[in-house]
Amino acid sequence: MTGAPVGVYPPEELKKMSEAEIADLLARDLYENAYETQNKAPVAYKGKALAETLETALYLCPRCHRIDTLHSRGDRFSCDCGLTMTLDEYGFFQGEDLPFKTPLDWDRWQTGEMEKLAQALGDEPAFFDEDQTLNRKEDDHSLTPLTTGRMALYRDRLTVGDRAFPLRDLRGIGLIQRQGMVFSTADGDFAVTASRLRCVRKYQTLFELLKERIKA
Repeated sequence: MTGAPVGVYPPEELKKMSEAEIADLLARDLYENAYETQNKAPVAYKGKALAETLETALYLCPRCHRIDTLHSRGDRFSCDCGLTMTLDEYGFFQGEDLPFKTPLDWDRWQTGEMEKLAQALGDEPAFFDEDQTLNRKEDDHSLTPLTTGRMALYRDRLTVGDRAFPLRDLRGIGLIQRQGMVFSTADGDFAVTASRLRCVRKYQTLFELLKERIKA
């Protein structure tokens, strides 16, 4: 790892800026494209099972265009449709006829597909996961289970078990590590947990796109 100052801003300059402008400034200064750095000066990230749990980030197959059909094992990443590749120690995909060289390129593509889905989504859910537990987050950070069942994202609501949350009431969907999903409403803070591996990034990505459409 290396570090260096990227911006020094005097108080009088910051006082002239809005909170949004300062946030944009910080986002710009702190942004790092690891693959640009790897292309300039490759560094090996050695380890075992390099592709393990990659399906918690990449959820849409570029070959069959299905969601939640991707699986990892060791260094291998594959889809039920037959698409197969490995992830090398430099973070690049290896294999034949691959649609993307990096997870970053893949993620940018799937986000674009989510934008199309947000525009075309009808009354059916965009996707769902079974065996999810909705918990209320208490003041002492403990979790109180409320209901268990299918979690699904519709164009206007998020449902978990027998509970439904209009998207207009959600302040945001956040991710904690790979598996944790949290959100807040006027009624409190909630967390959705599960005993099996699943991707919650798809909920966060599509929610942000749907929220923009609701605001418009």
